[in-house]
Amino acid sequence: MYCNGNCEFLDKKRKKCKEDGKIIAVMKVKGKPLSYDCYEHIVGCVKDREGEADGET
Repeated sequence: MYCNGNCEFLDKKRKKCKEDGKIIAVMKVKGKPLSYDCYEHIVGCVKDREGEADGET
């Protein structure tokens, strides 16, 4: 699952989740008009698992 980059558990310096300690895959996209970083949990984000438990999709 993709992390929006605003998560309080995201450690951008160490590229891992502070909540579960899992390493996060990082994709950096750089271009002239646009550049951004994309963070992805390999297993699944803690917040996504909480949403599934609450019945959200």
